[in-house]
Amino acid sequence: MGGLGSGNRSRFGAKLTTEDYRTLDVRRCAREGILRPGYRGSWQWRRDGELVAWIQMQVEYDRVILIYRHRSGERRT
Repeated sequence: MGGLGSGNRSRFGAKLTTEDYRTLDVRRCAREGILRPGYRGSWQWRRDGELVAWIQMQVEYDRVILIYRHRSGERRT
């Protein structure tokens, strides 16, 4: 009982783990041609059919611009 990572994660001040965050798979983006210069688009995350977060992407020759948005008050469970 106890130990690192155990306990009630929903309590105030509890630390999040990597599973609590959304992912953006760079390899998938490359396979789908998203990382080519000139690409503009977005990626969306849904929970139970409801849009909870999205990221806008703009790819230039020497950089990728990401603008992340999420619903205020959205729970990560």
